[in-house]
Amino acid sequence: MARRRIARVGFYGLVVGSLLPIVFPILWMFLSALKPLDELVTIPPSWLPRHPTLRHFRDLLALTNFPIYIWNSTLAACLTAGITVAVATLGAYSLTRFQYRGRQILATFTLLAYMFPPILLAIPLFVVITRLGMADSLLSLALAHISFALPFCLWLMWGYMKSVPMALEEAAMIDGASRMGAFAWVVIPMSLPGIIAIGVLSFLVSWNDYLYALILLTSEGKKTLSLGVSTFIGPMAVEWGLINAAGVVVTLPVIVFFGAVQQFLVQGFGAGAVKE
Repeated sequence: MARRRIARVGFYGLVVGSLLPIVFPILWMFLSALKPLDELVTIPPSWLPRHPTLRHFRDLLALTNFPIYIWNSTLAACLTAGITVAVATLGAYSLTRFQYRGRQILATFTLLAYMFPPILLAIPLFVVITRLGMADSLLSLALAHISFALPFCLWLMWGYMKSVPMALEEAAMIDGASRMGAFAWVVIPMSLPGIIAIGVLSFLVSWNDYLYALILLTSEGKKTLSLGVSTFIGPMAVEWGLINAAGVVVTLPVIVFFGAVQQFLVQGFGAGAVKE
């Protein structure tokens, strides 16, 4: 009994110790966003705000272009997620259902393409996008994000769709459904956890990007969140209140969303990671 209690205490201690480096910065950001400016620069710093205020949030939404940054990031991320999900799903279906020469090699090299760091693709993408006349546009940014997110998402869906029985499609086609009908009414519903997983992954690739946004976007009206928030760090001063408030506004919806789709993410990544 004593050993079991010691083991339980040790286990929970290990969990708390592992989560503390992750939770503490987020908690500190939330508390700092509620502090007046004088408390933010006080040394030694105070743990809790003595005079809580929402002024930083008001200034963030009223005095800066933060709403534009949110809209641009959301639009670019939705474009990235939508196109990536469509191409990865159709590509994975082709790799698992049709027989053609080089199919296995194509699937293998798709994953190898994900191994290249984003900075390696930045200059070629910039040259191509500039020659196409698409520079300084959210569409060009979305295409850059797709080039980085698509290989891994395609590989993940390929592993997931291999677990979907072909007998169900064949039964649907025997009942009169076309190939695309069986794909839409049988394969898509059964692959929903994997589709949600790659949708969230590709959305976050775009949402968190700073490198491609810095290279491809120049005008103030096209800046995304990561690029726009960096302007709060000036040569003479750092707007700590605005930075913390922006972090809260950006982080809170992501935390809520992850909590809502956590089950689908576990199923999607778990099934897609298993190789037969």
